[in-house]
Amino acid sequence: MGTIIRMAHCTDIDRLVTGYVDGLASAAERDDVERHVRRCAACDRRVTAERAARQIVQRHAADLRSATAPPALRARLATLAAQARPPQARVVQRWLLRTAMAASLVLGCGLWLTAVVTRQSTTVLAAQLTADHVKCFLTNHDDGMLDPRRAADYLRERYGFAARVPASDADIGLRLVGARRCITGKGTNAHMLYTWQGQSVSLYMLPGVGHTRQAHDVLGHTTEMWSGHNGTYVLVMPDGGHLTPLTDYMRQATR
Repeated sequence: MGTIIRMAHCTDIDRLVTGYVDGLASAAERDDVERHVRRCAACDRRVTAERAARQIVQRHAADLRSATAPPALRARLATLAAQARPPQARVVQRWLLRTAMAASLVLGCGLWLTAVVTRQSTTVLAAQLTADHVKCFLTNHDDGMLDPRRAADYLRERYGFAARVPASDADIGLRLVGARRCITGKGTNAHMLYTWQGQSVSLYMLPGVGHTRQAHDVLGHTTEMWSGHNGTYVLVMPDGGHLTPLTDYMRQATR
């Protein structure tokens, strides 16, 4: 009898994708991912999206390096990297020594490091959400305008998010096209996907987190952050243009 090779489930592959794209996966893990994506179109799209998001971050790495971390935080990150198991620890240490905190985070130091950094810097959080925004729109299927009440019910019943979901608005050219859960250093969060005047826009809700209102320009996008109903909302939108009608509408809808 020939050897039977078990095809991994999508949930098994999901945890390997980031390491695979970043070149940190073992030979066995690389084989598992490559064997799986040859047979699974959904996971193949996930790998493609991860690669695209990483390439975008790399193209803007010089901008990210201008974001400096406080000396105490940099020392703490270096300590955490030294405590990690090799060879991943050596990779993380080199990144921490050569680049600023933001670049180290978004270029894939791992979820444990991401959690430490994003608690300290909203600039890094904005960069991470922007990268996630790009990745999600590469894989999202626009099935038409969604009912905001059904989207809110889905986020609450499926994931436990009590998020305000702003409705589509023809007057400003806004259309709700998706709702899902995504992961950041803050944990899991609600992600609402929109098109606005033909461009991709994301609204994230981080439950139980409070931030003062602020804006960041990262990775060719603008982010607006504010505290609203049951948490912090972060709007990711294309850089440039007259954004005030969109931001005003979103803040009003999430009070």
